[in-house]
Amino acid sequence: MALYLLYRIGQFIVKVLPLNGAYRIAEILALIRYYLSKPDREIISKNLTVVLKAKGEVVTKERLRYLSRQVYKNFGKYLVEFFKFSKIDKQFIDQKVTIENIDKLDKLLSEGRGVICVSAHLGNWELGAAIVSSLGYSLNAIALPHSTKLVSHFFDKSRTDRDIRVIPLGMAIRRCFKALRKNEIVSFLGDKDFSGGGIKVRFMDRETSMPKGPAVISLKMRAPIIFAFLVRQKNNNFRLFFENPIYPIQSQDEEDAVRIITQRCVEVIERYIKDYPAQWLMFRKIWNS
Repeated sequence: MALYLLYRIGQFIVKVLPLNGAYRIAEILALIRYYLSKPDREIISKNLTVVLKAKGEVVTKERLRYLSRQVYKNFGKYLVEFFKFSKIDKQFIDQKVTIENIDKLDKLLSEGRGVICVSAHLGNWELGAAIVSSLGYSLNAIALPHSTKLVSHFFDKSRTDRDIRVIPLGMAIRRCFKALRKNEIVSFLGDKDFSGGGIKVRFMDRETSMPKGPAVISLKMRAPIIFAFLVRQKNNNFRLFFENPIYPIQSQDEEDAVRIITQRCVEVIERYIKDYPAQWLMFRKIWNS
């Protein structure tokens, strides 16, 4: 209940403040949280250490502290935008968003099999989904449950207010099939295996269990996978990138096909995380060591 009330109060405050003022307050509160929450701070630092090593960077305490603080600041901005922009209109997109290669999405939808869209906890994925929906695309999003039903309802209602259809994780397979048959988009976040039922692939030069849902559904439905990332720019505008799609492969060994497709998905996600490490808002442990 306390967390739910905190979100509702935050939403009210953000809605009455000008955007830049809300950003400033969010950054201050985020830094306070950074200094007070040692467990989260250590998780962020460990995740970033793996990313920087995979990039070939020399990892220093100063670099880690800087990036970790930026992660917290960007998370504060993410929440501001989630609370403030209950509706996305053409004016917002024209003023704040540069969209690249959305024709790739249109081409896939013209093939009539629906589209699986894979993204990550990078930039502002919630706002990215809202932008795609506001452009007239039928979008379904797989949603993880939050700590309480009230908090889950709060986030899910905010999504449905943006015309995003929410698919609870437990109903994902059946409802994804239904959406794809209707030639709609089904979106996943592919940078963390929350279910524990993933498949081992190479992520940041380490064997890592990653979500296999997009690959499994792609193979079952013969649906293509596209990648989309809404990345923050220095002026708090955004670039929405659509990457080249991948198609389900033919293989007699289904598990091998799932692994190959998942590895390809992870490679795209990895590239964006390496390019924008301060925007990877992953507060969960990915690697055990």
